[in-house]
Amino acid sequence: MTSLASKKRLRAKLTKWREMMSNWDEIISTKPQVVQESVRRGIPSPLRGHLWMSLTSATILKHNHPGLYAQCLMAQGDGISNLDEVDDGNSENSNSGISSTSSPVTTSPPNRPATPNNARETREETISRDVGRTFPKHQQFRDCGGLGQRSLYHVLRAYSILDTNVGYCQGMGYIVALLLTTMCEESAFWTLVSLMKSAKYSMSGLFRTGLPRLQLYQHMLESLLRERQKETAEHLFDSLGVIPSSFAPQWIMTIFTSSFPLESALRVWDVFLNEGWPFIFQVMMAMMKLASKELLLMSNFEDALKLLCDDIPRTIPMNVLLENSYNVILSKEEYHSLEQSSINKLVEQYGMDENETKLETGTSSSLYSINEPSKPKIESSTTVNVKKEK
Repeated sequence: MTSLASKKRLRAKLTKWREMMSNWDEIISTKPQVVQESVRRGIPSPLRGHLWMSLTSATILKHNHPGLYAQCLMAQGDGISNLDEVDDGNSENSNSGISSTSSPVTTSPPNRPATPNNARETREETISRDVGRTFPKHQQFRDCGGLGQRSLYHVLRAYSILDTNVGYCQGMGYIVALLLTTMCEESAFWTLVSLMKSAKYSMSGLFRTGLPRLQLYQHMLESLLRERQKETAEHLFDSLGVIPSSFAPQWIMTIFTSSFPLESALRVWDVFLNEGWPFIFQVMMAMMKLASKELLLMSNFEDALKLLCDDIPRTIPMNVLLENSYNVILSKEEYHSLEQSSINKLVEQYGMDENETKLETGTSSSLYSINEPSKPKIESSTTVNVKKEK
């Protein structure tokens, strides 16, 4: 009986969402509160990938760039000597490479030969190394050289070709893997482009050289904690020496995908993609509040770090986490004021370049392309060996 009732509730939920999706553009612009309430209750799994693409405008980007993903997959270069052969951009010229009917290459991550201590690791080698460490227990990604790992490798390498300012940075794999649990390769690629390049998410600043937006968000979190959870902040930061850079990077850079159980991460991402970064700060503040009693009883750095990095993220019930996060009030005005205040302090006190912290300017109408020069002569020292599937 319980199972039957559960199935009926799911069918009713799916029906409601499909009705909303049939008139999505109008509803999201005229009834944002309805969308917010629906998303906070959870997007049904069968519709999650489609909704995520709609919320990020990745659907439009994918439609406007037929063949570009395949073009990125087939682009030459080993990630070191030929990085200047491609051009990231909000180019005014639409890509004129491969048509939408082109088939992408299906390479596996390259075998990783021993790299001398004095040699730089190629981009492909770095990505290949990290692919095997991403969700190693998840059935989609646990098989070495399996479909999941190949898809993850493809998307990460393709993005590194498109956006040479970011290239590849550790942490991006968890984001792409989460996307791949809900959508196909090419859709995950364009959702990643939107996450990195759109003003709403501006995630490229988390991964560019110097990690400018990571530094900004850590400063914002410390300021917010000192203002709203003073006792916990003073004990954690001043007495124990556990500052945000000790625990917050894995929360922020992967938006909790490397910290939370998968189902909790998916629910947090539902809301993040709709509401943006203010919600992530609500989640972090809620976690700190839930951990405060234990933190105040701790007297050493290691125990506090373990609580924040492992125990709390892994054991907190999803509904408790979300309910407490929704109860944290952080208006857009408060968020933007906090952001600007933190930027000013980072510029004045640490000499950070303010331009590095600026939001991205990409929109759903942005056009991206890569330049494909004549094939370079690849020297033996830069050749990447690709293991072919039998």
